[in-house]
Amino acid sequence: MTKRSVVPPSGCNAPDVGAGSKPETATGSPLPQETSSTGVIDSGKVVMKPSQPSIGSEPQQMRHEAWMRKAKSAADDLHEALTRKMSSSSSDLVHKPSHYNQSGIECIEAIRAALGPEGFRAYCQGNAMKYLWRHQYKNGKQDIEKAQVYLNWLHEGYDD
Repeated sequence: MTKRSVVPPSGCNAPDVGAGSKPETATGSPLPQETSSTGVIDSGKVVMKPSQPSIGSEPQQMRHEAWMRKAKSAADDLHEALTRKMSSSSSDLVHKPSHYNQSGIECIEAIRAALGPEGFRAYCQGNAMKYLWRHQYKNGKQDIEKAQVYLNWLHEGYDD
């Protein structure tokens, strides 16, 4: 059996196709160097170009920093607007929060109807206890106000 050496067109070395053989080196003159967008092609191998400072990198970084400043400013404006809205409607969050009203139906009224008088009183007692339990660790005075609302509903529940 005769050994054959296969050399790909790029000039790279390839192993002998025979079983258990070792790679052989192709000989001949190397291909002329060609430049590409990636680097220099030298004998079929891509060699990276030496790193050079990019002329456009500083303006790109400046554009990025300007964008980041603009994004931070927008986030700060949004945070300030939300803070103003929360502080101006703090009593609404206790007595009639908008997130508990869907399509004109108050959540508490739906619960009252679903549970009946006895179940609603138990619900109010449990929520009052919850808000009193956590007020020191979560929302402070606002939780005490919410507990008072539930205690008032519990009191009114005995009139039903």
